[in-house]
Amino acid sequence: MGDRRSDHGRKPRYRRFFARLRSRWVLSMLLGLAAAGAQVAGIASGWNEVPVEARSAMIVLAAVLTAMMSMLPGLINSVPNGTRAEAPTGPVPRQLPPVTRHFTGREQTITDMRAYLEHTRKLGTSVPMIVINGKGGVGKTALAIRFAHLIAADYPDGRLYVNLRGQEEGKRDDPVAVLGRFLGALGVDVNAIAVEDLDDLSDLYQERLAGRRVLVVLDNAWNEAQVRPLLPRNPGCAVVITSRRPLAGLVDAHRVPLDVIPPDDAVELLGKVAGAERVAREPDAAQEIARLCGYLPLALRIAGARLQTRPHWTLAHLVDRLRDERSVLRELEVGEQAVRASVHMSYEGLGRREQRAFRLLGLVQAGSFGAWVLAALVDSDLAEAELLIEELVDAQLVEAYGTDATGMTRYRLHDLIRAYAQELVQQASNRERNNAVKRLAGAYLTMAEHAQRAIEPEYVEPGTAQRWRPGDQSLAALVQRQPRAWYIAECPGLARVIEQAHEHGLWELCWEIGSLLCTNFESLRGYWAAWQRTFDLALNAARRVNNRYGQAVLLHARGAWFRDQDRFAEAGGQFRQALGLYRELGDRKGEAETLTSIGDSLRARGWYVEGEEIIRQALGLFRELGDRAGEGRALRHLGGIHRSLHRLKEAEADLRQALDIARELGDRSEEARTLRSLGGVCILQHRFADADEMLEQAVWLLEELGDKSWRARTLYTLARLRLEQGQLAEADELLREALATFEEFHNRQWAARVQRVLADLRRRQGRLDEARLLIEEALDTFKALELRLWYAHGLRALARVDRERREYASAAEHLRMAIHEFEQHGDDWTKADAQRLLGGILRAQKRYAEARELLDAALATFREFEDGWRELKTLRERAMVRRAMGDRAGAKEDRRRARELAAALA
Repeated sequence: MGDRRSDHGRKPRYRRFFARLRSRWVLSMLLGLAAAGAQVAGIASGWNEVPVEARSAMIVLAAVLTAMMSMLPGLINSVPNGTRAEAPTGPVPRQLPPVTRHFTGREQTITDMRAYLEHTRKLGTSVPMIVINGKGGVGKTALAIRFAHLIAADYPDGRLYVNLRGQEEGKRDDPVAVLGRFLGALGVDVNAIAVEDLDDLSDLYQERLAGRRVLVVLDNAWNEAQVRPLLPRNPGCAVVITSRRPLAGLVDAHRVPLDVIPPDDAVELLGKVAGAERVAREPDAAQEIARLCGYLPLALRIAGARLQTRPHWTLAHLVDRLRDERSVLRELEVGEQAVRASVHMSYEGLGRREQRAFRLLGLVQAGSFGAWVLAALVDSDLAEAELLIEELVDAQLVEAYGTDATGMTRYRLHDLIRAYAQELVQQASNRERNNAVKRLAGAYLTMAEHAQRAIEPEYVEPGTAQRWRPGDQSLAALVQRQPRAWYIAECPGLARVIEQAHEHGLWELCWEIGSLLCTNFESLRGYWAAWQRTFDLALNAARRVNNRYGQAVLLHARGAWFRDQDRFAEAGGQFRQALGLYRELGDRKGEAETLTSIGDSLRARGWYVEGEEIIRQALGLFRELGDRAGEGRALRHLGGIHRSLHRLKEAEADLRQALDIARELGDRSEEARTLRSLGGVCILQHRFADADEMLEQAVWLLEELGDKSWRARTLYTLARLRLEQGQLAEADELLREALATFEEFHNRQWAARVQRVLADLRRRQGRLDEARLLIEEALDTFKALELRLWYAHGLRALARVDRERREYASAAEHLRMAIHEFEQHGDDWTKADAQRLLGGILRAQKRYAEARELLDAALATFREFEDGWRELKTLRERAMVRRAMGDRAGAKEDRRRARELAAALA
């Protein structure tokens, strides 16, 4: 602009200055005349109400206004070109770039933006302004341009576009330069004016937009200051802005936070670039590429382009290349497009503290994390870490991921952004990385101990690992309010940090974190897949420092994991090793806990009598130690054994005590599990209303706790109740939901148990073929797991189906096999019930003497157990046998006794 001054001298500049003054005066006069005219018009409409003495003055004013209005056209036309007040008729700018031919999806987002635009335009009180923000490569520019083309016809006076280069430090477009280009596009001869002041240029820009319908697209903005001078003030215009930052200072804007695209759209986009037929030939590989690209449009376009230029590659080959985290960013480069470059721009825009924070987040291997994790990494207090992480959120390098059950905000990095952070942190010194990992692991240990003290008040630090303690005590209070919820939220992070601690030789930290995580394994089983690796690493660390207590804790936990995997022999070996170590150490609490686990493992296999003996030993130890929590758990296990053996009075007494202890200690998890067991007892006692109340309460508690495994067990028990109540449809739904959870957790024993009950449901529905298939599948599982008692239960269920099909010989054979197993396991009640069923089948075969013998034995057992309901069924069956044998008096007596019993049970 200095050249313009030498070419044209000072006169054009002064002339321009006075012309601008005159144009502003004209605009002011127009506004004043409009207001005065409105007042005169209003007075004229009510002329009869104007006092007579004022009417002459009104007539003079109207004449003056008329004369001034007649002068305005000349004044307006005298304003130099480019500053006229009315809508100019100059060139119509059409600056929008073309829409990418690979644009995919975003239909709902576009619909929502159009709805906002139409609503704001109808109001006519403000300029419609849309801010599309999101991480680099998410498709902000593509969406903005696509949307701008869709609405272009609504803005016939022009479409202005500029790439503000907000992420390119040193290359960011200055508003003065942008205004100069926009004015030129709007018909102003920028070479004929000598204006350098931003305010003057902005005023001129607004004048050129006055009365026009122009769409302005400001792409890739850095901050609010860069865009404010470019925003139209004319409500007939509209603005679409894209930025990686939310530009919160633009308070009137409609924000469109853009995330990655859905999986189906991602595969479609890949097909548009690489070739739809090629992608269709390998659908699984295409879906995996989309996942490995994190559903990020930029990454998908690059992956598609690599395939397009390499026709000899299969999609599966690209999948293999993308799976290597160390080289994934190198794979996602083609031509001038690169995911790394896109992320690097955001990183370069950060301050030094924020850059360090982002680099160190490359050490976090958990899928999501709280701000306290960053506090440990950078060695700051929580308040500073929260400020840092929000800066990273604004820069679209970290995303807020919602709130966990403790109320903490969770954050995460997109997979490809994490890969870049990992590249950066590997460039740091070994010392910086090791110290950061040590603080990270120390913070996880400290937080886990806060949670553990809430669960186990007597907990003491078991080792000498160096903790990292955040200064903010509110974190401890937050964790301790919801300790199990905290463990659930942080389970993957704890497991990952165990791996990191082991990798860095932080043995004490490794085994101590491992001991806490593994102690809570039972309630966390569904929240982590690689438990065995976690146990193995922690146990190895404890052995490296020869910590026998740590070894005992981890052996015990590993035994529980083996038991949960139905690997009972291996579980027993781990438990025995742990028990030996606890006894060597004189740790009676550890001994009692391990005895409880051994007894429960025996119960799970159906060895109830042996399990009861072991559990009673544990119960005695807990009572000697005054350990109420341990006593409650042992009583719950003991009650479960008594329930399985149909010793219902003992079961109820045990479980009532366990429930009282759980409520006394505020242990909601134990309360829920005990309610589930008590509900099962009530079903067997035909107290269906009580069972319903207990089981529904247990389901609610377990949902609150996020304990999916025990919730599924409770749904299974609730389904059995619904079967007894004849509510088959609801039972079906409950069983299917429970089965899905057990299959998700690979819990084969429980899945087979559900199949057995589901088969009974199908039998009651008359769907006998389906019932038989379900039972046979369950039997295969029980046999493979060497669960002989449960195999016998399956045979009993199969015999019922055979009876319905009148296949009496097969049914009898299955029941005889089942009776033998029940006898071997000391399960007298279930043996008697199988005898009752077999007696009925033998009656159908007219083998009355054998039937009578079995029914007599069953009746004696049911009376011993004081089971009136089964006694009633057996009496009715025996009455038919006695009648068939000619014993009419005996049959009559059985029927009379059955009637009395039915009346008593009603």
